[in-house]
Amino acid sequence: REAQAIYQEKFLAGVHSKNSAYVKTILNELVTDIFHEARIGAVMGMFATARESIDLLLQDYAGEIIKLARPVNELDYGTSIHSVNVMAISLSFCQNLSVDTATARDIGLCGLLHDIGKSRISTDILYADRRLTNEEFKTIKQHPRDGQKILAEGGLPAEVQQGALEHHEKLNGRGYPESERNLSFFGRLIGFIDCYEALTCDDRPYRRKLEPYAALQLIKNEMEQGCFDRDIFTEFVSCLS
Repeated sequence: REAQAIYQEKFLAGVHSKNSAYVKTILNELVTDIFHEARIGAVMGMFATARESIDLLLQDYAGEIIKLARPVNELDYGTSIHSVNVMAISLSFCQNLSVDTATARDIGLCGLLHDIGKSRISTDILYADRRLTNEEFKTIKQHPRDGQKILAEGGLPAEVQQGALEHHEKLNGRGYPESERNLSFFGRLIGFIDCYEALTCDDRPYRRKLEPYAALQLIKNEMEQGCFDRDIFTEFVSCLS
């Protein structure tokens, strides 16, 4: 109960002060802790905190997030941070796009859960500190489809499921898992932000993280090849500046 009270106090203080960076930090701690508690079986206390706190940002879906904690707890800390960051950037971007509250909430939820399909990938592959083999990469490429199935089982909205399924698709058909071209708004937006966050967040075995300008330049080059939505790119650059 004391832990719940501390989290609640911190989270509410951040919300009332409108300090988004602080809220993101507390939410990340909270999400990480509920997944840890789920792993060791002592779930009820932290789940109550999640139901109360996450509900402030994702009003109608705290229950669904809790249901999905079991598969997500298999993900590593870096993936958890990435997912929370994608959610936070997506919600901030939605404000600049003047997206209605209900749609923004679903986009934020999609950002938080877009990589949930990785919970069905072997840890030997998922956490490999090296370049993957072609066969291993084929396995990785199934995680959007697995994510869509998990979200469907959890009763999440169709738009959220579609965004998870499409977040590695490209408008020119060069993405995966379906090589789809006709992408939903959720898929185009989450796919763009997922790429930007991954490039700027941390080092990978095959590359160093990039500064924002360098990341945007790389994405711009891919956009000009037909990978990303030009309107989303333009609005995102305006949002950052």
